[in-house]
Amino acid sequence: NLSQAPLLRLTLIDLGRGTHQFVWAWSHLILDGWCVPLVLEQVFLCYQERCARTKAPIPYTPPYRNYIAWLLKQDMSRAEVFWREALKGFTAPTRLAIDRPASASTDGDYGEQSTQLSLTASAELQAFARRQQVTLGVVAQAAWGLLLSRYSGERDVLFGATVSGRPAVLPHVDSMIGLFINTLPVRVRIAADDLPGPWLKALQAEQVELREYEYTPLVQVQEWSELPAGTRLFDSILIFENYPVDSSVEWNQNLQISDVRSFERTNYPLTLMVMPGKQFSLRLLYERGRFENQAITGLLHHYVNLLQGLVASPESPVSKVSMLTEAEQRQQLERNDTSRPFSAERSIHQLFETQVQKTPQAVAVACDNERISYADLDQRANQLAYYLRERGVENGSLVAICVERSINMMVGLFGILKAGAAYLPVDPNYPKDRIAFMLEDASVQIILTEQALLRTIPKSNAAVVCIDSHWSEISRSREGILPRVRAQNLAYVLYTSGSTGRPKGVMIQHRSVVNFLESMRHEPGMTSRDVMLAVTTLSFDIAALELYLPLIVGARVEIARRDVTLDPARLSHQLRSVRATAMQATPATWRMLIDSGWKGDRHLRILCGGEALPAELANELLSRGESVWNLYGPTETTIWSTVHRVERTDSAYVPIGRPIANTQTYVLDLDGNLVPEGVPGELYIAGSGLALGYLNRPELTAERFVPNPFGADSGARMYRTGDLARCRSDGIIEYLGRSDHQVKIRGHRIELGEIEAALEEHESIGQAVVVAREFGAADKRLIAYVAARAGHTPVSSELSTFLSSRLPGYMIPARFVRLDQFPLTPNGKVDRKALLAANQLETIEHSREAAAKDGLELQIGNIWERVLGIRPIRLQDNFFELGGHSLLAVRLFTEMEKVFGKTIPLAILFKAPTIKEFAKVLRREDWSAAWSSLVALQPLGSAAPFFCVHSLGTNLVSYAQLARQIGLDQPFYGLQPIGLDGRESPHTRVEDMAAHYLREIRAIQPEGPYHLGGVCLGGVVAFEMAQQLHAAGQQVESLLLIDAGFPGRPKHMRERMQSSGLTALVDYYLGEVLLRSPKEKLAYLATRFKNLLRRSVRACLRLSKSLTFQASRGEGTNLEQFIQRVKQANAQAGDSYLPQHYPGKVTLFWCSDTPLRAYRDRRLAWSQVAGGGLEVHAIPGNHLSMVDYPHVMAMGEELRACLSKKHATSRAHAAD
Repeated sequence: NLSQAPLLRLTLIDLGRGTHQFVWAWSHLILDGWCVPLVLEQVFLCYQERCARTKAPIPYTPPYRNYIAWLLKQDMSRAEVFWREALKGFTAPTRLAIDRPASASTDGDYGEQSTQLSLTASAELQAFARRQQVTLGVVAQAAWGLLLSRYSGERDVLFGATVSGRPAVLPHVDSMIGLFINTLPVRVRIAADDLPGPWLKALQAEQVELREYEYTPLVQVQEWSELPAGTRLFDSILIFENYPVDSSVEWNQNLQISDVRSFERTNYPLTLMVMPGKQFSLRLLYERGRFENQAITGLLHHYVNLLQGLVASPESPVSKVSMLTEAEQRQQLERNDTSRPFSAERSIHQLFETQVQKTPQAVAVACDNERISYADLDQRANQLAYYLRERGVENGSLVAICVERSINMMVGLFGILKAGAAYLPVDPNYPKDRIAFMLEDASVQIILTEQALLRTIPKSNAAVVCIDSHWSEISRSREGILPRVRAQNLAYVLYTSGSTGRPKGVMIQHRSVVNFLESMRHEPGMTSRDVMLAVTTLSFDIAALELYLPLIVGARVEIARRDVTLDPARLSHQLRSVRATAMQATPATWRMLIDSGWKGDRHLRILCGGEALPAELANELLSRGESVWNLYGPTETTIWSTVHRVERTDSAYVPIGRPIANTQTYVLDLDGNLVPEGVPGELYIAGSGLALGYLNRPELTAERFVPNPFGADSGARMYRTGDLARCRSDGIIEYLGRSDHQVKIRGHRIELGEIEAALEEHESIGQAVVVAREFGAADKRLIAYVAARAGHTPVSSELSTFLSSRLPGYMIPARFVRLDQFPLTPNGKVDRKALLAANQLETIEHSREAAAKDGLELQIGNIWERVLGIRPIRLQDNFFELGGHSLLAVRLFTEMEKVFGKTIPLAILFKAPTIKEFAKVLRREDWSAAWSSLVALQPLGSAAPFFCVHSLGTNLVSYAQLARQIGLDQPFYGLQPIGLDGRESPHTRVEDMAAHYLREIRAIQPEGPYHLGGVCLGGVVAFEMAQQLHAAGQQVESLLLIDAGFPGRPKHMRERMQSSGLTALVDYYLGEVLLRSPKEKLAYLATRFKNLLRRSVRACLRLSKSLTFQASRGEGTNLEQFIQRVKQANAQAGDSYLPQHYPGKVTLFWCSDTPLRAYRDRRLAWSQVAGGGLEVHAIPGNHLSMVDYPHVMAMGEELRACLSKKHATSRAHAAD
């Protein structure tokens, strides 16, 4: 109890036979670890004095106030200069990859693990520190910094370290008793070529300089840092205890001390305690809610390995000091033993020819109503091969193929391969400039195309052959002996996006494709009974699986035309009509099918790849097919390199699985070291699938295809994917995203730099930065941020047209945003994270003309642009995706009411969130605003719905983000108050509100169990609804109150004080002030004063408008007045409500940053009426921000977890 002195507890336990256990507990506020031996010395002297009955001199202890006096004389301005410089450029805390997000429901439970170095290892460590002329504490800190770097993937890390805080200039400071210890940041930077000696000396020099300012309070250092306000500088601290207590002290014959143990608790999730001595001891304290026991065990072993590695390798760079144990390294390498025999000396078409001999008359390929047998396809391909040889094609030649999706496409592919050439796929929809670059860069000899596509082919030195109009000539080719194609020959060259603005051609050999096909034949698997629906464009490398795999096992390929692949209804129909048993597509295509109403096929094998597969989509696919497979691999390692059979999961994304046959995967850190299980790193791929490299790009090939230090062969290589991944304990790999600025959109890998380079060629653009933004599951879009050149005004439609002539359609940004200047990192680079964090997009104009088709759309568009501050807004733009929230919604509808003279319910915004849809609603001549309190914010999903009641008189727009965070499987309905449309009087009793809302709820869900909740006053109403349902014999499974205060006043508060609105307001803002630092207080008060003035002006204007409005209309009122009237009525209802005993459980989510004074806070009083108990979850933010971005993510996660638990309980009861 911090309010009652002394802040310590003494307990003596008699264990019998003259043995006692003595427990001493104290707060750090009164003394630190340094003081323990000083206090114990005095205690034992007094004990000795009692036993001997003599007077022993007690050592002089200088008063603690001497230190306080010294502290007050220190120059904090010098300290500020030092700390600002020391932390310059450090903008984000160091996050451990094994650290789970801080749970709002954590109970603060701590675990502890410990270990000791051997006597020999401890002696070697001490000798190493002496040789390097540094302290043991510096070595301990250096190893911890190195470990944090490996675990976080950062070269610049920060952690806390305790310092004694006892200034040497203060007389007798060593014998003072009190709190001197301080925790301060330690910054460790690791360069790839740092050697242990110089690196440790530099770190020690920084520590010596820090000692001069170790009196600085940590909260002050935090304020001077460049981290955002409210963000903790570090989550781990290191305590180097250089004041150990002797574990066996014999004072006299009457007293013997043994088994001395200490227990400490810090406010940090992770604390490493280092105790030097003959044996180096380590203790690791950790929050169980954030760290798994197994992960901590591994971390402790890795720390010991780094300590011993520094000692063992003083001449090697610190970046190469091994962190893993030998057993861990061996296990990771053994998982890569994927060797399996395959047809390593055969080509792709030879595998096909073998199948031709087995099933010559079987249907090989079909497209629409056209079919071709294996034998006929082989014959036609041979004829084309003879013709190409006559035209000069040789082994190693490159032939471009630009044809529509048809049987001719398959004839062309096999004909090119049989002629000994490699093919270069060219999408006829590519811009001419891009096609021209590819043809010239690859020195293509012949272009194989069709008559109808000749207009898309740019002029080049290559000969053009039309496979359709020239077929009569092709078919007359003289038969001869086709060349022997070796497995090492090129099969195809495929161009992918390039970071410099130039696409790069990836060269793939036959043997790589053969290994891939034979591995896929076994897993996911394919037999002669299968039918593969091919939907992927030939210029996307994954098309090879669809086109070749079926034809080496005797199956049938059904080719979908391009227009069918873009139409979900027609694609769904073709899946049924051809009785497909397998289809491969990107997550975006599968999402398109599901959204169109496709119900699936229990015989269909679903192959998904090309970009990250969201778990929500995977779970939907599992119920629609025979099996679902997640496939991963870059073009440079031949199509797919890992495969994973999907199971139902709650994770954000589905794992990518394990490597395919004869393929190795490595997850490495920044310096090429293997990382531990669960720790992110860059994914490298080796094995038979590796490409030869990039065509005509030897420097880039050497950069991306690097020596493989883990390979058995001296010349082995591996490919740097640029993808972040981690390996689970079971060997399964999880994909985490890109480590650079390369992204995947709808399965296409895109170098953002290529788009930026193309944009900067436009005359109006000075600088461009392109990012990919998430707009929901499987919905990623490109956003281009541009800075204009002087005297120019960029126009969105012109930029789109300009890019369309240079880039494929999937690389055209969805939106262009103009910036006066780009946000920069401390290093002067564009801060892409800051761009992604921006809530609103100030879009540049799409055209010189208005995009609306009539005056109504134009009027609505003008209002939206004015309110949202975005210009222009397209007809299809979604209000919520543009950054719309509840306050903006009220402003929006107020403005529209002035223009159209209609009172429009805010709930319409959920049904018509775009200008186009909104205009449709207003165009209806018979349209009237049918009022309903119940609004479907997110009606999808199979779970029982959650009903959330409005807060004090406001609308439900603020719940939109919360509904999205909970997920698409959880139906979410909002309840808005009567009276917002001005037609009915609002309720003034909570009981009446609850009864009305229950009537509407039970119209869609007549029986329980029910899941109810509400924010603020809404929580009080939800409580009464639960009472009424219980009285009616209905089951309430969940009652979730979001920062709902308990009605009434505390017993110790006078009624007059409670009822005084002015008193309550002053008290509220006083709480806000007290929560802030001294520097923030003045700024906050100034801001509140400005807001008060602004509100006063607005109130006067509203009064004036109200009088004018009523005079002009005679009666009625506007939306703002309706809302104010509802708020007053609802406040009256809340004030008069008295909660009664409720037999069920109440769950309360409360904000962690509340300005309420403790004596006013009534939230925990719900425990007085909750018969089933009160469960509390703390959510970051204040009363308003906890349901707004970014805190709404934590709120949504906690709410989803609670509802999921309740749904599981309901299902279990139903099963019983």
